[in-house]
Amino acid sequence: MYDQFVNGLTNRANNKLIFKTPDFVESNKIFNLNVIKSSSIEFLLTSPPAVHAFNTPA
Repeated sequence: MYDQFVNGLTNRANNKLIFKTPDFVESNKIFNLNVIKSSSIEFLLTSPPAVHAFNTPA
């Protein structure tokens, strides 16, 4: 995972096999759950902050 995160863009540009696989950010479930969710930018811009407004893995 660390190698994919650090060298993800370089591997995708230079390796045909890795080019078809998503890199760390695109394959992260936190970023691919839903577009309209409590932690999305659209929600934060159009709604007041709530207790559950931030969905972070920490």
